[in-house]
Amino acid sequence: MAVLVNPSPAEVEECLEFCEFVQLHGDESPEFCQGYAPRVWKAFRLESQDQLDQVAAYAGKVAAFLLDAAQPGTGVPFAWQWLAGWNRPGPIWLAGGLTAENVAQAVNLVRPDGVDVSTGVEAAPGRKDADLIRRFVARALSGSSRADLPESSPTHRPEASP
Repeated sequence: MAVLVNPSPAEVEECLEFCEFVQLHGDESPEFCQGYAPRVWKAFRLESQDQLDQVAAYAGKVAAFLLDAAQPGTGVPFAWQWLAGWNRPGPIWLAGGLTAENVAQAVNLVRPDGVDVSTGVEAAPGRKDADLIRRFVARALSGSSRADLPESSPTHRPEASP
């Protein structure tokens, strides 16, 4: 997967030549995303619950939604309770502020299709820690029932499961 911010159509097309999906993190419109469906994931930095209406505008135009913190990389998550009772427009991945200490709670509350972590498993800026990664994965799985995993979706590949 290629992660892009405000790419040109040529950049998206180039990435899709060698990547199955592109993850868009900028100001890409629903129409721009739909032009590359179903190979696009759209990321949103959530600052308020009202933004969930904006997310819904991408329904049917992207393969999955990555819901991130307002300030990615700070370790501060958005208010996960905003998602309680929300009519999801498609598969969602939860990101932003996730650590081994809070991922099980996040999974239990949100029931995402997946989680995304980076700084939450770093021993130092830019340096991943194998023990933190193992603890994160174990606790993420403890927050979900493996029976809850979908058979097949753009965000889950049964053949890759441990």
